[in-house]
Amino acid sequence: MIPCPSTRPVARPVPAFFLLALIAALGLAADGCSRGEPLPVADYRSTPGNLNGNHYVLEAEVDSQLRGQEGVGRLISVRPLNEKGRLAVFVPDTLKANLIPTQRYRFDIAVRTGGLLYVSQLKKI
Repeated sequence: MIPCPSTRPVARPVPAFFLLALIAALGLAADGCSRGEPLPVADYRSTPGNLNGNHYVLEAEVDSQLRGQEGVGRLISVRPLNEKGRLAVFVPDTLKANLIPTQRYRFDIAVRTGGLLYVSQLKKI
């Protein structure tokens, strides 16, 4: 007797680059923060208005709390990890962040009107 060919679909190997892209995308989502373009600190310091509306990543160490208002948020001073000096960033209360000096974070930020660095997400690093 001649065996009848199977009608079941044949499993095909998934290309390796597809698997790597999927793993990278899942890793990014699980991390909570993007790995987008770093904030150009020198450009921000010289002409913050030119960056209005842009989104960046800032890796920095918390220096101190400058001001805070319950229900609104806190303005904190941070030290960028790869730059000298300090920057002020606004962390809204909706993030429910416990920020302590010397802790290091990856901040997803947007440059808003007037040069305000507004944090949309943060992750301890």
